[in-house]
Amino acid sequence: MKTLPEASAFLLKLVKHQKARLEYGQKDRARIQKQLDRGQEPTGARVTFLTKSANKIISLMAELAQEYDNVNINDKISTDDLVDCLATAENKLAKYLKNKKKNDKTEKKDR
Repeated sequence: MKTLPEASAFLLKLVKHQKARLEYGQKDRARIQKQLDRGQEPTGARVTFLTKSANKIISLMAELAQEYDNVNINDKISTDDLVDCLATAENKLAKYLKNKKKNDKTEKKDR
């Protein structure tokens, strides 16, 4: 980048590209939901990502539950505990995203 206008143009292009990618993701999630609503098996790269991620999360939770069970011989992790883990993770993620959004707005305001 040789000049400030060139740098600004590049950054604007980058932001627009990121926004387009996020918009594509929203449309793809809507497409997947429509397929599910019609009783169809969803397809595509996002579905593959979601399936792989879910399988890894389930494997990790099973491993952690087994570790807990091995250490706590008078207690045992149940499927309800695993559901509670997911709910706790969802709440933590929502709180993190809310704080991030708030901080992002503050940073924009300070510029």
